[in-house]
Amino acid sequence: MTKSIPFIHLVAAGALASLVACSAQQIKTLAPLDTNTASDLPMVLTDAVVLKAKNAKETNLRAGTRWMRVGSIEQGDVYDSNDQVVIVNSFDVHEASLVVSDGMAVGYFLNVEETFVEAKPVKISLQAKGVGE
Repeated sequence: MTKSIPFIHLVAAGALASLVACSAQQIKTLAPLDTNTASDLPMVLTDAVVLKAKNAKETNLRAGTRWMRVGSIEQGDVYDSNDQVVIVNSFDVHEASLVVSDGMAVGYFLNVEETFVEAKPVKISLQAKGVGE
């Protein structure tokens, strides 16, 4: 005689599986980019930085890479680099820009979706290219 599983247990298992799958996704905040704050002044990352969002792999930002401020969002200034591709790699994979506020890398700006993904804040030093060289 086989033992049948009550329907309520199947529903509960399905709900739990859905929650686990959703928890791997990033929490994204709508963040329209203000390009009026963009700058043509190139910046150089003076020290390597490791940035990590919840449920995502670490992003290693290399020292010596050049960055340009392309605008700002509520959470900080948004920077792009031609020297390095920034990826948020979790449940989905997104190309992103770096978000910096008050000398701290605070997250990622997902350009296509115009959303912000929070990361564990880490100290970052971006120096104007040519200054201190």
